[in-house]
Amino acid sequence: MDYFRFSFAAIAVLALIACNSGTSTGSDVAESSSAAELSSGAVQGSSGSNGASSGSLGLSSSSGVASLSSADGSTSTGAWVYLNPNINYGSLVDERDGQVYKTVVIGTQTWIAQNLNYAVDSSSWCYENSADSCAKYGRLYLWNTAAYFSKDDLSDGLYQGVCPEGWHLPSEAEWHILYNYVDDHNGSEGIATSLKSLNGWNDTDSLLGTDLFGFSALPGGERNNFGSFFYTGLSANFWSSSVSDGYYDPYSTGLDYSSEQVGYIYDSTDVAYSVRCLQD
Repeated sequence: MDYFRFSFAAIAVLALIACNSGTSTGSDVAESSSAAELSSGAVQGSSGSNGASSGSLGLSSSSGVASLSSADGSTSTGAWVYLNPNINYGSLVDERDGQVYKTVVIGTQTWIAQNLNYAVDSSSWCYENSADSCAKYGRLYLWNTAAYFSKDDLSDGLYQGVCPEGWHLPSEAEWHILYNYVDDHNGSEGIATSLKSLNGWNDTDSLLGTDLFGFSALPGGERNNFGSFFYTGLSANFWSSSVSDGYYDPYSTGLDYSSEQVGYIYDSTDVAYSVRCLQD
């Protein structure tokens, strides 16, 4: 199948996927609650073997990667209102900060069904520095923090990066496994349509999602290298652990409010995007 190369500053189309759009309606309301308010009987941690990961989550800022810290008070449960109520989700407790995420099995893969919201000092942000945005969209991460390895560390292993133990930042190939599975099982609609959340995207002139598989992609936007924020409600951009051949340009993938297609680009390490984690 084909994908198109994209940038929201300048779009260069490589290939288009001709599909029908799915539509849905709903309110755009975020709600938040503390993980401590959830009963222990209602939360089941997801299981999975630990793959090889590069680097320790305790690296100091002197290593070139900012140190990790606990969340800033916003919680991952604020995004639950945007999940598909017809999907049977699992749950994961991030032991680093107690936040609780929903998980979903799609084909042979198990994904965290929300954007990661684990705080990292000086290299992750809430959109417009608003805790409410973190509760809904998760945090925006620089690639070096998301992947948590340097150019010299590159190999074919799994990279935990900023993800919880037992989970990792998906590679380019793993993103394409997801897209291929969706394309093979979603009838005639576009891949992006099938992956977008039912609600949470700007309703005006948007091609809304059907969230057929429970991936529930939310448009967290991005932060540029000058510290400005863009495209919340309009685009969902996700990092991978892969870089382009011959260049140190990381692969990112995304969904646009006005498109039924998914896109990709080899992007700058200076921008901050969302993170989705894949089970090892």
